[in-house]
Amino acid sequence: MKPLAKTTRFIFVSLVLFSVEFFSHCSFATIPLPTQLVVGGSLGAFRISATHYNEFYGSPWESLPQVQIGVGLSPSSFIMLKGTQFSREGKFFISEVGPSFQLHWKQRWLEVGYRRYSAGPPHASRTFMGFGLAFFQIEETPLMFLHDLGSHSRKVSPKGFYIEIGLEHFFTHSLSLSLDMDLSSAGLYNGVSFQSQSVGGLFVGMTAKYFIF
Repeated sequence: MKPLAKTTRFIFVSLVLFSVEFFSHCSFATIPLPTQLVVGGSLGAFRISATHYNEFYGSPWESLPQVQIGVGLSPSSFIMLKGTQFSREGKFFISEVGPSFQLHWKQRWLEVGYRRYSAGPPHASRTFMGFGLAFFQIEETPLMFLHDLGSHSRKVSPKGFYIEIGLEHFFTHSLSLSLDMDLSSAGLYNGVSFQSQSVGGLFVGMTAKYFIF
């Protein structure tokens, strides 16, 4: 299946799931839809999926922060915006006795999607799951690992998708702490399927959020 067809199918399925979740919740809701704004920050570990990344930049794991902003559609449904970035330096040796190249890698991305919370009383623990689109920007100097992936440019902007799950506990009506797990996938040339050379990866972290009502 072509990448464009995969992207179209994913967007269509996402819209269908979103419509079912949102309108079914609105139909049975017993309270008015609130106007909510959620702001939060995460600290966790990210592992890039691309194979052989460690041969150029060492460990595929990176500790990084993440910013989250959400807008409430219903008491348990949110549109989420998440963003983060990291930079790495590495060395690539042409041979054991040959010269080496100092490498610089900068990767940043945004995720836009839908999050659904499980039902539960206020000030209690509840789970959530979500999905959406991921937009990456990567710059490498000089062009080494990206070339190994098939790119002829040191700047690429692959697009893909993400899915997330989490467990959240509310300490007050407005403050919460959650354990988040986010899996993203984005290949070069608009590839969006899970693949070994995805520049997305796995993020696991703790997130503190403030719910503004």
